[in-house]
Amino acid sequence: MSKVFDWYKKEGRSIAIIFVIITLLGGVVPASGFAVQEPVNILILNSYHQGLKWTDDQTEGILKKFHNLSEQLVYIEYIDWKRYPTADHLDHLFTNLAAKYTDKKIDMLLTTDDIALEFALKHREEIFSNAPIVFSGILKSSADVLLQGHDRVTGVYESLDSEGTLKLALQLNPQLRNVYIVHDLSESGRSSGEDVTKSIQALNSNQGTNLVAYSLSVLGIEEIMQKVTTLEKDSIVIIGSYNMDGDGIIYSPETAARQISESSSVPVYSLYEFLLDSGVIGGNLVSGLLQGEYAGEQALRVLAGQNITELPILEKETFVTGLNYNELERFAIPKDLIPENSIVINKPFSFMDTYRTLVYTTSAVFLVLVFLIGVLLANVRRRKRVERSLRTSNEEISAMHEELTATEEELRSQFDELIDHQHQLKKTQELYQLVLDAAIDTIWDWDMIANTRVFSTKTLDALGYYGEEIQRIEDWMSLIHPEDLSSFQHNLAEHLTMKTSRYFSDYRIKDKSGAYKWIRSFGKVMFDESGTPYRMVGSHRDISILKEQELKIGHLAYHDSLTGLPNRAKIQEIIEREIEIASKNGTMLAILFLDVDNFKMINDSFGHPMGDRLLVAISHCLSQIVENNVVSRLAGDEFLILIGNISEKQDAVRFADMIMAKFEKAISVENQLCYVSASIGISYYPDDGDDYEELLINADTAMHRAKEIGKRQIVVFDQEMKKAVAEKAEIQNNLRKAIVNEEFILHYQPQVDPYTGRVLGLEALIRWQKDDTLIPPNKFIGIAEETGLIVPIGDWVLKRACAFLKRMHDMGHHELTMAVNISALQLQEEEFVENVLQVLQENGLEPNRLELEITETMLIEFLDKKIHNVLNSLKENRIKISLDDFGLGYSSLNYIKQLPISTLKVDKSFIDDIHDAQDCKNLTGMIVTLAHQLGLKVVAEGVERPEQKEYLMRYKCDAIQGYLMSKPLPEEQVIDLLKGHLQS
Repeated sequence: MSKVFDWYKKEGRSIAIIFVIITLLGGVVPASGFAVQEPVNILILNSYHQGLKWTDDQTEGILKKFHNLSEQLVYIEYIDWKRYPTADHLDHLFTNLAAKYTDKKIDMLLTTDDIALEFALKHREEIFSNAPIVFSGILKSSADVLLQGHDRVTGVYESLDSEGTLKLALQLNPQLRNVYIVHDLSESGRSSGEDVTKSIQALNSNQGTNLVAYSLSVLGIEEIMQKVTTLEKDSIVIIGSYNMDGDGIIYSPETAARQISESSSVPVYSLYEFLLDSGVIGGNLVSGLLQGEYAGEQALRVLAGQNITELPILEKETFVTGLNYNELERFAIPKDLIPENSIVINKPFSFMDTYRTLVYTTSAVFLVLVFLIGVLLANVRRRKRVERSLRTSNEEISAMHEELTATEEELRSQFDELIDHQHQLKKTQELYQLVLDAAIDTIWDWDMIANTRVFSTKTLDALGYYGEEIQRIEDWMSLIHPEDLSSFQHNLAEHLTMKTSRYFSDYRIKDKSGAYKWIRSFGKVMFDESGTPYRMVGSHRDISILKEQELKIGHLAYHDSLTGLPNRAKIQEIIEREIEIASKNGTMLAILFLDVDNFKMINDSFGHPMGDRLLVAISHCLSQIVENNVVSRLAGDEFLILIGNISEKQDAVRFADMIMAKFEKAISVENQLCYVSASIGISYYPDDGDDYEELLINADTAMHRAKEIGKRQIVVFDQEMKKAVAEKAEIQNNLRKAIVNEEFILHYQPQVDPYTGRVLGLEALIRWQKDDTLIPPNKFIGIAEETGLIVPIGDWVLKRACAFLKRMHDMGHHELTMAVNISALQLQEEEFVENVLQVLQENGLEPNRLELEITETMLIEFLDKKIHNVLNSLKENRIKISLDDFGLGYSSLNYIKQLPISTLKVDKSFIDDIHDAQDCKNLTGMIVTLAHQLGLKVVAEGVERPEQKEYLMRYKCDAIQGYLMSKPLPEEQVIDLLKGHLQS
């Protein structure tokens, strides 16, 4: 990894200098470059979720390249495809991103991995300003398929170095013969498995190896773990792309790698750098960081004005050789086999490596001092000899006077030199003390024979003790926190018995004031010839702030930032632990999935800050109710509640009733009362699932069922719901095919004048003809609404119905009108009115011959200013608007009077009981009368008996529709029916 950072620093500075020069030259950067005044909007769209190291590495690499880019706005979005691989999720994501980016100009769109590129290509023109696309993290085979029919796309292919990893394995494990390959059955998983197999074949062919490959892709994770525990020493395991085992269970790649590595009796290698710290020994690893950097470089070229069509897709080797020191130790692999320039993680601390320069300098100074002292002692002995000679040879003093004078001068010179040496020694000692004081750590020296410890003066500054107060090891141990003492003693004993190459321990120590501080202790022991430890040197580092930050980071990683409740990752961990306990004890658990009803309306009406405050208030209410149980916030207005250790299922239902009762009362938010309701789905362990994911999915299914039956409900999951979900998914898939294969047909039900029997108009009713069976609209229209497929279906119905009406007019039925049902999604289309007018023009129809029907429930739920304007525009163009199913939505006639509605269709439920109630108590006649007073035409639906017709005639109903006159008919039967009217 250090190589990658060094390269980035060097190349990043070069790129920055180039851009500065271009800017100073002026006029050289084209208008499409990023040197303009307006900010550059850059969107990074990731296939997976934040926190997945592969995704985070690519994003980090991209952002590094934009470090020196001024006037930029970078947006980052996550599809979270690994945890939510569904079409519904993509539809919700589309709605969200469309709201955020449709009106924002995107200058550059970068994607990581397959689903993000596919989504970007599909919706680039709709919501991403048709921006150029740069991708990373995609195999060449996948990219070739996705890019068919698309242009203005470049990027960098993801490639694997299976052969390099195998060569590294042969270097570290010369006895290697058998290679066991772990990969899933996804496209990327199969590709990684095939790459390893082809590399083995190439090595056997080109280098004469005899490697044999075994695939474990069809096994469940437990089977894989059992298999790798029994492998012989001539084997290794290689993990490719692995996110789902052979049983279909989804795992995070890091978790799967760690479990397999811990179980394996042989080294486990990988092809991906982000798995390096997950228990694998290493390999020639594809780097997400390098992938992101190369993609960032491509994006910079495009932003600088280079034509993206002239930029080829890069086929770079984005590999690093990485090794895990702990795994090398575990399998006793000699360190001299490690290739040069390899990245080695978890490498232990070395005192000599860290302080090598200081040790050499101190040693050199010490040797010089010893030499000078030797010279001084020699001079002292010489002087003594001279003095003895003077005492014994007094008569020679005169003769030797000149020689003595010279000797004295020489001694004086040597004495001055000695003084200089003493000054130098003092400076060296001061320098040594300065080094100790400047060091971040506190240095200590333990004489184990005398049991005395010497500390640098920083110990006094850090803990407040003098050296004599903590001189013995027992004194030091008495200050260690009781909870950390056993760990300290264990780590020390491991090192003193030569089980570890160095001493390392984190623990809390009590300072002079009585407060505890976290320290990190390092050390190295020295042994005598008999192997007995006699001296130990090390350091202490204050890590209290680091520990506090770790606690804060740990809390943020597992708790929702808005409400402080456990987040999705934390509740999963809690539920999985509780499942293990319940499995051992034979007890039950309940999962409650709660969703606040119509929360979007609160955000739209009062703003998102008010919505956030309401969510906080709801979380406080739930926390008070759950008491010893656990409540978490999954996302948005979704909450998950764990009810543990229940004796019967009704206990959870009663708990849900308590929550519902709380929601019946108003919730106070900043002195403002809010009335909200909730829908709750319940699943039970072990009846509805034996793991977290299955319980969550089933509770979510039950919650959505509660929404479907009217919201404000509690629904307990059952297997029929699962079948209904599967059936709904099947209908959704077949519905898309039905549009392509044109499997829809139209039937037409006449609207008749009750007095003359003349056919006034037709209502177009869609049917789905699949495998010679007619599927009624109530089976698929709701699903079409949810998926947005109602828009193309509705467009087809409008065109087909208008074409048939034109055919009827040509046959002489000139006064005939056509009623067509439309959905709220169609009304929200930007060019809906223009499209309707174009269909009428293409068929030569007068606009007043078309009547568009909208339901009362749709009007109440979706009516906004935009739809109101669309309805007014339709009326201005003489197209009639009919309100269908009147009476089901509880809207007022005064409210309807304000809308551009020309016709009121009374729902069948008001017609069915006409003959059962007295006239004075029957609402149907009153509705017809009031509608006429408002100037509306009235059509009664579901007329099946003569007495119903007679009743409606008394109240002058304008038209009737139902089986009494005719059931819905195909086109040819309608033609025959109308021919009879012409003849009569």
